[in-house]
Amino acid sequence: MRWISVAVVVALISCGGGGGGGGGDPAPECSVSGKNQFVYEVMKDSYLWYDSVPDVDYTVYSSPDQLLDVLRYPLDHWSYIESKAAFDQYYEEGRYLGMGFSLKFDASQNLWVAFVFEDSPAAVFGFERTDQIISINDRPVSEFHDMTAVWNELYRYTSADILKRADDHTVQTITIAYDNVNIDTVLHKEIFTVGTTNVGYLVFESFIEQSSSELDTVFAEFKAANIEELILDLRYNGGGRMSVAQHLAGLIGGSVTEHGVFQEYRHNENYSDYDDTLLFTNPPNSLGLDVVYVLSTGDTCSASESIINGLNPFIDVILIGDTTCGKPVGMYVKEICDMVLLPIQFRNLNAHGTTDYFDGFSPIHSVDDDLRNAFGDPDEDMLEMALYHIEHGGFPPVITHATPFRKSDVRRKNELHGLRREIGAF
Repeated sequence: MRWISVAVVVALISCGGGGGGGGGDPAPECSVSGKNQFVYEVMKDSYLWYDSVPDVDYTVYSSPDQLLDVLRYPLDHWSYIESKAAFDQYYEEGRYLGMGFSLKFDASQNLWVAFVFEDSPAAVFGFERTDQIISINDRPVSEFHDMTAVWNELYRYTSADILKRADDHTVQTITIAYDNVNIDTVLHKEIFTVGTTNVGYLVFESFIEQSSSELDTVFAEFKAANIEELILDLRYNGGGRMSVAQHLAGLIGGSVTEHGVFQEYRHNENYSDYDDTLLFTNPPNSLGLDVVYVLSTGDTCSASESIINGLNPFIDVILIGDTTCGKPVGMYVKEICDMVLLPIQFRNLNAHGTTDYFDGFSPIHSVDDDLRNAFGDPDEDMLEMALYHIEHGGFPPVITHATPFRKSDVRRKNELHGLRREIGAF
């Protein structure tokens, strides 16, 4: 049984989900057993690591999610199942049900607001990046050992009581309920002048349907301002549609990268007929840069890493921040009645054949995410390092600060899973 259709390949989507449906896949029977059978047969057939999937009795599992947990290959931290309604709402409509802010732990177990979507419940109540969260529903942050625990508390009721401390040290308790949140994939844009050089700064949060038009607007402004250097802030970008990544890469490289190989896709040996190549384009208002600065953290994942990997053979990619998440693989969307299954089904390669970067891309200069300063603040540590390098052609001496947690521990605490990880916000 072959589970990939041409229609799905054309809708090829990322290393972070999104895109076409089941194509020519047989329609599953919608009982638990029927859904489990569908998941099992896909994983045994077109899953990238199909030959490592264990033989199990799928009928004994109480849900497709429980079954998928048993079938995943050890390297696979990403295959997931989600409701079709929530998935389509995010990727097609750019919305989700939530509060509209992202939270991050720092190395000392403090919890901070990392960003806020405009017009969301969180924005209406005045939450901002640099706000520190003290407690949730009268439980101090010290009781929450990872982001899943934070999630469970925030969504325990239809609203949550959040005690926060603002940048001006004022403290207040806010009761916030979740609602439909419209996503701004461009979180911040700004133009700096460094000496005589015009520098564009873009904070980009996700690769979804609306993102291409948002990017076109920003790059038209950059082009009109004669941008000579670009700082692309992908620190919270968990991925999305590869077609949007291809578009962004073309806007950066323009004529420098045009017609070059952006990404190649390699499936398991049973589906090599579906291997494909995605080329760079040269969209209007492309910048034609031969260097780009990318700001990254462990949340920089999937399609974001494809930007780094795809551009690397053609231009200088100067990575500043922390090691990226390490997802050199992608998935297709399979409909299961009222659910969708996203199994890993292909590897990503760049023009030099670089793949298997499961340990992520390491920065040329390590800098912690500076949650105490706003996007665009020249004193924000990651942005400051990029601006410094543009001005001086190198980095300042590294000063090492002892922290109570290793960075890997901080990354683990900040992880969510599935669609919520791709959204990157509550």
